[in-house]
Amino acid sequence: MEGEDAPFYYTERANVGVLSGAAWKAGWLALEEFGVKKRGKKRGSCDLYIHSIDGKQGEYIEAKHTWSIKSASDALSQAKGDARKLLVRKNEEALVIAVVFVAPSINKKFEEQINVKIREILRYASSKIKCDAYAWSFPFSVRNLKGGGSYKNYIFPGVLLFAELLIQK
Repeated sequence: MEGEDAPFYYTERANVGVLSGAAWKAGWLALEEFGVKKRGKKRGSCDLYIHSIDGKQGEYIEAKHTWSIKSASDALSQAKGDARKLLVRKNEEALVIAVVFVAPSINKKFEEQINVKIREILRYASSKIKCDAYAWSFPFSVRNLKGGGSYKNYIFPGVLLFAELLIQK
């Protein structure tokens, strides 16, 4: 996108799409927004299901998205709540994973200190967010991505993903 745009700048759906693409690239199958049975409801949807080609491993993923690193824990709790409602098939040992994507914004007055601000975000993430795994990407090509509209005074340098594993049998 020539540094003009990035999927993390958008919502949960765009970020789940990128995760789905990563699964395909790793040789797994992926299905987004599909119908499932949920506790307390007849039907609902799951954000993403990925499955190994050899048929040995499947994972149900419920996702949330937020713009603030400080709201990541709350968003992860919401994702876990949604993930716990999934009813997987009987006799299926499935991994159920709650994830949250965080696309932090930085006031553009700090553009010259963007790398310092990113390190602050990562330090906060590693010390304050309790989860099983996390990853991040702050690509140089879009590290100074400017927001539009009411976000025109902000930079969106990348994305973090936090994951919590819930095992259902």
